[in-house]
Amino acid sequence: MKINLVNILKTYPLFVFLLPLFFVLHGYNVFYPLIPASDLLLLTCLYLAGAILLFFLFWFIYKKWSKAAVLAFVLQSFNFFFGPVHDFLKGSFFGRYSFLLPFILILSIIIFLVVRKTTHRFIKVTQYLNLLFILLCIIDIISILGKSSFSKPAALPDDNTLTICQDCPKPDIYYIIADEYGGLSQLKNLFNFDNIGFENELRKRGFHIIENSKSNYNYTMFSAPSILNMDYLSGIEGRNRSVNDRRLTSEIMKNNRVVRFLKSQGYEIFNHSIFDLEDLPAQNHGSIFPAQTRPLLSQTLLYRLQKDLWYHLVTNLKLSSAEKSLIYQDKKNNEQFIELTSKIAMKETKNPKFVYTHLLMPHYPYYYDKDGKEISYKFLHDEYATDGTRYISYLQYCNTIFLQFIDGLKSASHKPPIIIFMSDHGFKSFKNNANDSSSFFNLNAVFLPDSSYTGFYKGMSNVNQFRVLLNTEFRQKLPMLKDSVSFITE
Repeated sequence: MKINLVNILKTYPLFVFLLPLFFVLHGYNVFYPLIPASDLLLLTCLYLAGAILLFFLFWFIYKKWSKAAVLAFVLQSFNFFFGPVHDFLKGSFFGRYSFLLPFILILSIIIFLVVRKTTHRFIKVTQYLNLLFILLCIIDIISILGKSSFSKPAALPDDNTLTICQDCPKPDIYYIIADEYGGLSQLKNLFNFDNIGFENELRKRGFHIIENSKSNYNYTMFSAPSILNMDYLSGIEGRNRSVNDRRLTSEIMKNNRVVRFLKSQGYEIFNHSIFDLEDLPAQNHGSIFPAQTRPLLSQTLLYRLQKDLWYHLVTNLKLSSAEKSLIYQDKKNNEQFIELTSKIAMKETKNPKFVYTHLLMPHYPYYYDKDGKEISYKFLHDEYATDGTRYISYLQYCNTIFLQFIDGLKSASHKPPIIIFMSDHGFKSFKNNANDSSSFFNLNAVFLPDSSYTGFYKGMSNVNQFRVLLNTEFRQKLPMLKDSVSFITE
């Protein structure tokens, strides 16, 4: 039995397939429990299919199983281990794509030439890599089993302070985020633009405007879960690119207190956002990869090339159709989310509805000017994100869309709904990534059927938004948290 096992480890290049298996298992271990097992299985199948394709491609070229295995392993390694290396080198010359990509290409060519000329059968290499990745997979499996048996989700909050309200009215709730919509003071002081006309239009429609409202965080990934969890984020590093922060904030968002409370009140939840909620994933944008595997995918070379360089590639090569597809993706999502929300408003349901709609408006790209004229995609490149004039012009266009959207929701609803219309943070697309404190000033408007606005105080920050709402509409007794802000770095 021992002899057979040794022969298998020496003869069969299992490491070609153990490598993608290890990558998926290790990622699942690191991001546990964010990635559903079903999504993990699909991702594993896709990566194994890729390994098989590479393996047979190189066998067709070299007619040697051992050589095909080594080369397939090398290419997969570049893809799977690129992320950690890139993050470690980030900020230095060696972390630039202009260095890394030629280096990987040259190293790959050298390895291909060496493997092609050698007569080596790679028996020891095969045995070593087989043993190594079997052990690594076993270690991750043991760790995952331990977490599933003994660990509790770190982000699941204690809801002992929330109680069921049996006889509350429970109207439909529309929670609309206008991403990067600056507050009145920021727009006035930074851009010399007076947005009071739009706020007055909201007031005419019965909205209460929270004056000097502030976001607690200057990045969506941090602000959004803090709002719905009604609490500050503890245990974060405070970096937008931090893997640990993304894992923590994603878990908090997925299991947030507001949605859990509303479910206990009998609400049906609808997710038209860029975030995963429990049993309600974000939109997948047509990718063959499951949306919830994105934290794992983001560590690969192919994902980072698509994310960081694909736009520049299609731009420089004048691939207009591919370029437009990338540029207009957010526009399509915004239109889809508005349409879906509007249709749900017209639908009469047995249970009350909570609809979370997250619109990247007036967030860059600035697709229209103030008169509704569509901007040429030539002016939607990254360098225009900091253009305050274009931002303000697009914001004015968005104002028109928002009012039409809100009017439609109110008229389509069978009974007056609650509408929360706010932004996660203000304008923050400053040149040189400057930390401007004005980016915390945001828009915050609330419509309540009974006009009970006394709890929404001047200068309130986002973390207390749903604390006030639940106290007002569901007779809770949540204390107000101290209003403060935290700068998040890139």
